[in-house]
Formats: sequence, C-alpha cells, structure tokens
Amino acid sequence: MFKRLQQIIADLAALIESELELYKLQGLRLLSRTLAGGFAILFFMLFFIIIMILGGVAIGFVLSDVLGSYAAGFGVAVGAFLVLFFLLLLLRRPLLLRPFENLIIRFYLQKEQKSTPEEKEAASKEAHGESSLSSNNDHAKS
Repeated sequence: MFKRLQQIIADLAALIESELELYKLQGLRLLSRTLAGGFAILFFMLFFIIIMILGGVAIGFVLSDVLGSYAAGFGVAVGAFLVLFFLLLLLRRPLLLRPFENLIIRFYLQKEQKSTPEEKEAASKEAHGESSLSSNNDHAKS
C-alpha cells in the first residue's frame, strides 16, 4: 500500500513537471508570435512612412511645377497631408482602433477553435476535477 502511494506521488510529480514544461513552451510560442507580429507591424510602419515622405516630395514637385512656385506646391502638399492627418485623428476609432480590436479578437477565437479535441477533452477534465491519474488508476486495477 505504501509503495503504491509512493508511485502515485511520483506520477503526480512527473505530471506537474510535464504540465509546467508545457505551459513554458506555450508561453514561449505566444511570446514569439507576439514579437514577430510586433516586428512586422514596425517594419510596415517604417515602410509606409518612407513611402509617405517620398510621395509627399514627389507631389510637392509636381504641384510646384503646376503652380509655378516651390513654396506654393510644397505648401499645398503639406496642407493636404495635414487635412488627411486631422481626418484620421477624428475618425481613428472607426477606421483604426475597432478594426484592429476585431482582428485581435478573431485571431484568439480562431486559435481557441483550432485546438485539438484531445486538448479540449483534457481541459474539460481538468475543469471538472478529473485528472489523467484517475484513468491510469483504472487501467492499473484491471
């Protein structure tokens, strides 16, 4: 009897160690995905900023040629960018924030739905207080 209790304690310790390792690896995967997404966003923002700067210079030169003055051409280009900036500032919630919030929610819901049936069953058993040790004990008794 005492030997069986020691075996159960050893199995429980191994289970806890395995679960801890699993949580570490899942956390690492989540961290790597988050960091990769962050770097991708920074890359695209930097790329967008460079395009906007070069596009603004090109628009300024085109307008200065049309208007006959560099000051007028670049002034109109800057004015257009300021109008665009203030429009984005006023409409940031429906145009920027809400779509990104919905994107993040969809990402996490899809991730939850992609989990395997075995993972869902294990999570359900853990939520109801059952463990894999009880199934091991059933097999050992038979």
